[in-house]
Amino acid sequence: MDTVSISAIGSRMFPFPSYSSDIENISIYGAIAFFAAFLVYIVIDKTAAGTDSYTRVNRVHSRIFLAYLCVTIVAALAGAGIDHHALLGIATGAFIYFSLHYVFVFALIGICRKSISVGIMAAMQTLESEQQPVTPQSLESRMQAGGVGIQDLRDSRLGQMVHLGFAREQAAVYSITRLGRRVHAVGAWVLAIYGLKRL
Repeated sequence: MDTVSISAIGSRMFPFPSYSSDIENISIYGAIAFFAAFLVYIVIDKTAAGTDSYTRVNRVHSRIFLAYLCVTIVAALAGAGIDHHALLGIATGAFIYFSLHYVFVFALIGICRKSISVGIMAAMQTLESEQQPVTPQSLESRMQAGGVGIQDLRDSRLGQMVHLGFAREQAAVYSITRLGRRVHAVGAWVLAIYGLKRL
């Protein structure tokens, strides 16, 4: 009796494409499954609700990735070993896992929490629901009262820059670090390529 591979069984039961080896299927679809588990966890745990949301979310993301990596390595060793299929599958799965986080979820959390435009829209909706006129002055007062004024956003960004190593703070005086200068140079170079100016 011929041995039926996991790929052959999966192709009949799984509606998505099947790759050339079992470990590639496990690595690629496993990355999506582990990322879905990451999303479920941070939603249930409200990981992004704190002031240090970026750090907490990234910590959970890294830990779940380590679990994914252990599972794929064990699966590879239990199969054909760490061959080129395993390396390609794990590399592709890791790329998918990190791309889903940093391209979509991480950016979405940042936009919803720290976007000035989102803050203005929220203040406008609150003022309109209270039947108050929406003016630049009323918007500024409402945003300031809600802790999302321009000064609050500035202080939050400065704190984040210090945490990421882009700036340093001493006695409430800030200075840009070498890493911050490099990031700024890359940003300026990208803007120059497209002929854009900072807003």
